[in-house]
Amino acid sequence: TPAQRTKPRDAFRAHEGPAVLIMGYRAAVQDFTPMQDWENGVLVADECSAFKNDKSRVHQVVHFLAQKASHVWGLSATIIKNALMEGWAIYKIIVPGLLPAKTKFLQNFCITKMQPIGGGRKIPVVVGYPPGCIKQFREIIEPYFLGRAKFEVAADLPVLEQKTIEVQLTDEQEKLYADALNGLLEVGGVDKEVTKL
Repeated sequence: TPAQRTKPRDAFRAHEGPAVLIMGYRAAVQDFTPMQDWENGVLVADECSAFKNDKSRVHQVVHFLAQKASHVWGLSATIIKNALMEGWAIYKIIVPGLLPAKTKFLQNFCITKMQPIGGGRKIPVVVGYPPGCIKQFREIIEPYFLGRAKFEVAADLPVLEQKTIEVQLTDEQEKLYADALNGLLEVGGVDKEVTKL
């Protein structure tokens, strides 16, 4: 709970010398107000794809904390596999200024189409990438990216084991499922029409 998280945050703030505070992104968003004056620490963002959307609250909070940190590290197994805009959003935090501003990045690295959003307004939506742009992106981030290809780590990975466990529905779940398949489901005491999906 927020009250329970106050104690470790206060201990971290009061600690003399090196200290580590580990928190999830959701907690960082919820507890943002008391952390706004933190500075000069090292920020290590595990699963940095959590802030791949520059419009998300997580991105905004991590961006703010990163600007006050002395060093920022981002850990991810999938940064280069995803869309370039996601990589742009992550590197905006990890290495500010490395890549051009968003509008310029869209112009230089992405093929976009204007998508109507209502009210006569349109926004650019990425539909692809010009030839060579992914290679150019990799070259730009290369000095700030440490990674290994899957074939380089395959020997270190455990053997994939698969096990199928069938779990039967309870009688109540069976009834709800049958109702949903028939197109009518009671939700919160109110009958609602639903699709089979």
